[in-house]
Amino acid sequence: MRDQFVGDIGDYAKYSLFNTLAQGRKAGIAWYRTPDQPGPEGNRDSYLRSADWAKCDPEVFKCLKHLRTNSARSIAAIEGAGILKAQAFSGRLLELSDIPVTDRPAWRKEWFQATLSDLADCNFVFADPDNGLYSDERFSPARKGHLCYTPLSEARLLASERSTMIYHHHGFIQKSHLIHTWRSALGTDTIAIYFGAWGSRSFFITNPDAPMRQAIAAWAARWPKVEVFDGHI
Repeated sequence: MRDQFVGDIGDYAKYSLFNTLAQGRKAGIAWYRTPDQPGPEGNRDSYLRSADWAKCDPEVFKCLKHLRTNSARSIAAIEGAGILKAQAFSGRLLELSDIPVTDRPAWRKEWFQATLSDLADCNFVFADPDNGLYSDERFSPARKGHLCYTPLSEARLLASERSTMIYHHHGFIQKSHLIHTWRSALGTDTIAIYFGAWGSRSFFITNPDAPMRQAIAAWAARWPKVEVFDGHI
């Protein structure tokens, strides 16, 4: 997650879904926070001029429109706005520039252990990497390009004995194949919620209970370009 993405269309959906699933739970957010990059990324905010999009979640919409209007595009700003129904946040910067290559695996392990500690009391956690999930076999904590991912081993530890919501960007690979692959890897009970507005992304929900399934169905009914993949529905 980067500051520059706060308030774009993907964030609108993820904040709304997170708040829906956080109801009645002690919820936390693991920002996989990386430095901003040059370019137009994070500028998919034309939805903020649409009355139809405003109806999906008026409260979150109003907050994000205010932040964008006032050029307050940062994780700190969205946390400070009080719109997210989270009791804990973890957002230490993922940045390897000053860390020797040989020290990076240990540094990544320490970073993740600190994240787990920050969210230890939460029974629902949202993990928000830039790009999403990544196989352990291909993941390298020494590569800067892999800072944007959550390796499967970290996702499983985050999901241990609690529910999680994990962001994943599909890119150009067929979404149905990736959704099946990651649902299988995360557990047969995992729900995938696909959101296809101005991009191709899914939110994977692990260890959902019955109220969470009901909340997901109600949320999906309000939003366009959403598909729910759940063997129980």
